Amino acid sequence: MFIYLLLFIAFTLISLYLRYVNVRLNKLIPTVPNALSIFEIGLYNIDMREIFKKITHIGEWTNSNGGVTKFTFGPIVVYVISSAPDMSTVLTRCLDKMFIYDLIRPYVGAEMVAASVPVWKRNRRILDAAFKPHVLDGYINLFNHQAMRLTETMANHVNTDMDFTKIITRNLLETVSQTTMGMKIDGEDLITDSYSKAVDKVMETITDRFRYPWNILDFVFNNFSTLKKEQDDALKIIWSLSDQMVKQKKEEILHKHSHKQDYQNKGVKFQSSLEILLENTMNSENDSMLTDLQLRQIVDNLMLAGFDTTAPTILLALVCIGSYPRVQEKVYNEIINELGKEARPIFKDDLPKLPYLEAVMKETLRLYPSGTVVARTTTTEVQLENFAIPAGCHVMGHIWALNRNKEYWGPDADEFRPERWLDDVVPTHPAAFATFSPGRRNCIGKSYVMTLMKITLAHVIRKFHITADDSKLELEFVILLKPAAGHSIQLELRSDEKYR
Repeated sequence: MFIYLLLFIAFTLISLYLRYVNVRLNKLIPTVPNALSIFEIGLYNIDMREIFKKITHIGEWTNSNGGVTKFTFGPIVVYVISSAPDMSTVLTRCLDKMFIYDLIRPYVGAEMVAASVPVWKRNRRILDAAFKPHVLDGYINLFNHQAMRLTETMANHVNTDMDFTKIITRNLLETVSQTTMGMKIDGEDLITDSYSKAVDKVMETITDRFRYPWNILDFVFNNFSTLKKEQDDALKIIWSLSDQMVKQKKEEILHKHSHKQDYQNKGVKFQSSLEILLENTMNSENDSMLTDLQLRQIVDNLMLAGFDTTAPTILLALVCIGSYPRVQEKVYNEIINELGKEARPIFKDDLPKLPYLEAVMKETLRLYPSGTVVARTTTTEVQLENFAIPAGCHVMGHIWALNRNKEYWGPDADEFRPERWLDDVVPTHPAAFATFSPGRRNCIGKSYVMTLMKITLAHVIRKFHITADDSKLELEFVILLKPAAGHSIQLELRSDEKYR
């Protein structure tokens, strides 16, 4: 406890000094009142819901004060951006991630999310091949298969209010395991449950390091915190799966190379990201540009991005659909009119025929972005529309706030209204819809997510009538945005389904 007291005193003295300095640093940029306080979070054990409320308060205040503000978090001055042009400028020019991303490195390493700029550029070029349209087309059969399995499981829980988080997460984990690693774990509850729980534990640990800021220091966390052992135990479970698949797939690719097999000419349409990654990094000497550790870390990044962001988004989409009967009727009629009532697979050519469902998805993603903020560090002075931010500063791109900024989205920006995507009233600036992150380090998996979501939601809506109440939603910040309460839904089999 003595070391914590010393650290707290040090934080206090440094913070008071920098607050004094902050008055002189860019005095014209407004300072957010009652922002995230390092003292309040550390001393009063604020939970994830309260942290999320603080983050949204910062965003709302920034929207109301010109789209550029600042606040101090302990000794750190953080600039906040919720202006579309300024967000585009920052995320295009500033590619270096803020040091806070180092907290996730024990989990996913420094190959993608927390990568340095040179490493990110190299891996992004390699990974582009894994997200080409023809590769995503090869996943459509799997997406249909998994969506049908999901509806079968959900059908066991009709006519009762239920939290479907676990069911949806398990299903999405199975899907992403196959597309990322080529690993089939259909119905293997022990694998999916233990892996999912381990991911939740690691994300909670990272959030707890933020909640108790002295744990941000690696020396304190590694030597004095009980969270370290919890994190290590969870990481063993996560890494055992990805390590196993890297070794297995690498052996398969080496075998093909040694026997001069041409994978692409074998008529195989389904390739996992890991297989494509290996195919594009192996040379004639059976060597690899990437080590096994690097490959595993890239896989861990893709797994996290694939299921731990998409599962909550699908659940929130169902909550929104179930909360607005008119929207539900409209999207159901579109699906039935275009695809019919039979529970047949949804083909590639069917996807463009569902524009209203896509509008529902985009509206959910706008209102509930899984990544509420992004954080960068300036390496040179950055000139915004009205201010200049010096080099060496920390900048928070507030995606939640930008997606709800009334300057771009109108007075009903906080309302769920899918029609806005079809009425030609969406903002003209491309950065105003920031869910997939504007700029050069944007989300590589956008098309993957949109295709997976559309197929999954179409199957669920075709089979069930959904009842929910989004006014009861409570959200929390666990690095990613998650529903914490009020997200239960009730399913009722549609009349044609009751007698199947």
